[in-house]
Amino acid sequence: RGYGRMTHYARGLEKHMKALEVSTINDYRLALSPDSSDPLQAGASLLRDYADGVADEPSMQEATNSKSPKKVGTHLELLDCLTCDKCIPVCPNNANFGIDVPPGEHPTHRLTWSDGTVERTGGKGLVIKKRHQIGTVADVCNSCGQCDPWCPEDGGPYLVKPNVFLSRAAFDEHSERQGFWVAPDHQSIVWRQPSGVTISMHREAHSERFILAAGSVLIRNGEVVESDGEGLVDTHVFQTLRLYLDAFSSESRPSWIAPKS
Repeated sequence: RGYGRMTHYARGLEKHMKALEVSTINDYRLALSPDSSDPLQAGASLLRDYADGVADEPSMQEATNSKSPKKVGTHLELLDCLTCDKCIPVCPNNANFGIDVPPGEHPTHRLTWSDGTVERTGGKGLVIKKRHQIGTVADVCNSCGQCDPWCPEDGGPYLVKPNVFLSRAAFDEHSERQGFWVAPDHQSIVWRQPSGVTISMHREAHSERFILAAGSVLIRNGEVVESDGEGLVDTHVFQTLRLYLDAFSSESRPSWIAPKS
C-alpha cells in the first residue's frame, strides 16, 4: 500500500527534522551532509548513497517480490464483490470509494412494449448481499491499474465497478467507458452499460420514466402507466438505477458526488 504509507513517511521526516533542529528541506540535506555547502549536491549525494543501500535490501529484490497477490478465482461484478476495500487506499488519485447500497432481494420481470402494448414475463431478479459497494470516480481515475493486482477477484475494480462521472460532458466524452452520471438535482441518472447501451431514469411526480434507445416507459407503484416507442429489458436494470441514484444522493457516506443543487 505504497500511497497509503505517505502519511507515515511525512511524519517520520518531520520527527527527524525536529531532532536535527532544522525547518527546511535544504537545511535538512545539509544537516545530513555536513561536508557539503550546496544543498542540491548534498541531496544528490544522499540519494546515491541511499540507492546503493536499497539495492542490497532483500525486501527490494525480485526474489522476494516475484509472487503475485493472491486471487480467489472469482470475477468482479457491478454489484457485490468481496468488499475487502483493498482497492480504496491503494488508489493514487483517491478515485475508489465505498457507497451504501442496502442489501436485499428485488424481484424483477422481463418487460416488452410496443405501440402502447406492454407484456411482462419472469425476470432474473436482483440480489444484493454485501454491506456496501465500491465505486470509481471516472474523472480522476487515470486507468493506472494499481487497484487491480490488490483486488482478490479478477476483472479490475476501475474497469468493472460503477464508474461515476462528475459532469455530463465527461460522461459523453468517454463513450468507451461504462459508468453513471447523476444530474445536479439528483432526480435523474444515466447509465452506460458495458455493452454500450445507455439507459436513463428521471423521477417525476411519484413516478419514474425510464428511457432506452428506441422507447420509454413511465412506471408508478411498480406498474407501467405509459409507454412510448418500443423496448425490451429486464427490470433489474431499472432497480439498479434506482438503488444507485439513492446511494449517490445519500449523505450517509461521503463521496465525490456534489450535494443536490
